[in-house]
Amino acid sequence: LNNLWVSITSATFGTTYGYTNENGEVCGFVPSNETLELNVYSYDNCSDTPLYTESIGPFSMDTSISVVIPDNNDVVSETVIGVFNTCNGNPVTDGYVQLTYGDQTFIDAVTNGEFEINLLRCTEDDTFILKGNDYTNLQSTGNIGYTFTTPLTDIGAVSACNEVDEFIQFTIDDGETVYILENIYANFYVEGQGQTTDGATLDIFGGGNDQETCFYMYGVLAEPDYVGTYDNLDWNTPGDTGFFIGECLSVSNESNNITYNLNTLGGVGDYIDVNFTGTYEDYDGNPHTISGTVHVLRDN
Repeated sequence: LNNLWVSITSATFGTTYGYTNENGEVCGFVPSNETLELNVYSYDNCSDTPLYTESIGPFSMDTSISVVIPDNNDVVSETVIGVFNTCNGNPVTDGYVQLTYGDQTFIDAVTNGEFEINLLRCTEDDTFILKGNDYTNLQSTGNIGYTFTTPLTDIGAVSACNEVDEFIQFTIDDGETVYILENIYANFYVEGQGQTTDGATLDIFGGGNDQETCFYMYGVLAEPDYVGTYDNLDWNTPGDTGFFIGECLSVSNESNNITYNLNTLGGVGDYIDVNFTGTYEDYDGNPHTISGTVHVLRDN
């Protein structure tokens, strides 16, 4: 079972959380030699009562345990399968399908056109929304509504023919390009708006499509019209201008030679365009290269 919310509580250190991956696995550090309480939730969608509770431990070494969720008359297990194609009818080789059920979001990466999503749902709600995004062509299916045909829903083939409205993409050390196409927020403030006292600022956040990746860009801008070339924002220099992307990406100020080009700063509902490239050290002192593009709609 994937996308279940799992908590582990320590009487000494409190509670920590994680989500099961596509293999039903969740892992992390726990205090040794202490009995712990494990709770499994269905994303708080049906109720805030755990689906399963168990005392585990104490552990004195790395350990793997299996948890079996008992049947629950108020919760239904579903599997959704299908084929995700490009607008030309070819299988998508680099993208993902996102299923939205209530407040829950389920993601399956697509590399050969096929996808499968497993989830638990409440008995009283049997509809969901599906959306596929094709990274290679930056196209989307848009939101499509469906009804579950319990226990297996085969939606057939869907095609991505709509242009993606906004995106964030970046590449580190010639690795795979990371794309963020959902949960993007972009705000521009002049001094006196929001909480800024630095002058004009730009605040861009993108929530990862895989619940693990995030991107945060903060910029302190020069005088109007604001567009132009910027370097790294030095927090220790009053009145400095520039951009900072270290919140999610472990980009430190050491040996930071990233150049940012703010190409477009549109009004609310129009586009903000930033591209960046350069070298930096992470917080552990390791050198990296990075390049990326931000093409997002301004929310404020």
